[in-house]
Amino acid sequence: MTDLFFAPVERVRRYIDANLTEPLTLADLAGHAGLSRHYFSRLFRAATGDPPMRYLMRRRIEHAQGMLAD
Repeated sequence: MTDLFFAPVERVRRYIDANLTEPLTLADLAGHAGLSRHYFSRLFRAATGDPPMRYLMRRRIEHAQGMLAD
């Protein structure tokens, strides 16, 4: 698969990182990617190895751990 194929996933990963404290849903993330929820979930998992909501949870935990460490 090409980088162009995964471009929506990269766009959503940046969106997640910029909005970690906001309430985000799968529908929000899929809409930001311009894809259906089902297709976005499959594409995101293929690109990252994690479903979108697990990735979001992991990034929030990492963010919180960083804040606690400071």
